[in-house]
Amino acid sequence: MTIGPELENLRNFTVGLPSREKGLTIGNSDKIRESHNSFARQDPFIIEEGASSGKSEDAFHFISYVPFNGQLYELDGLARGPISHGECTEENWLGLARSQIQQRIEKFNGTEIRFNLLAVIGDKIEQMNQKSQQLMLLRTYIQSKLSDSLSADEKVGGGQYASVAKEVNELSELAGETLQASLLEIETSL
Repeated sequence: MTIGPELENLRNFTVGLPSREKGLTIGNSDKIRESHNSFARQDPFIIEEGASSGKSEDAFHFISYVPFNGQLYELDGLARGPISHGECTEENWLGLARSQIQQRIEKFNGTEIRFNLLAVIGDKIEQMNQKSQQLMLLRTYIQSKLSDSLSADEKVGGGQYASVAKEVNELSELAGETLQASLLEIETSL
């Protein structure tokens, strides 16, 4: 994927910087600001009470909702600090954030229909790689246990446990095939 010379230069410039400095660099980029503002309405931003004001043509207005220490916080670029929306859990915070977003959208009474909603999530490739590693470890563990079981049966009963040994081998092959199919599915989704 080609990202263009401007973004390539920006990425190369910020590669070793901490997150805060990366954000400041992106925020100070004239090209990104111009591109972002080209999609914005030319009307001034509607700023709620308690928010600081600035030049509307230079304003980026991003709002994030994040759970932190059992509270749902709104991080508004035009507000003086985080806004708490009450208690939340890891299980219910998305529903609470959704409600807050819906309330914000309803304030425009149908006059504004352009909103962007972005979700920041973990890297899917890294998640799939971790799942792949877990499945490979599981396969190794299962094969080891089945092999140990087969060896123990052969030692105890001699030829008496041949049918059990056959079943263990079949289970080993089935486990290997199932895990291999899962691994292949992960690799193709990357």
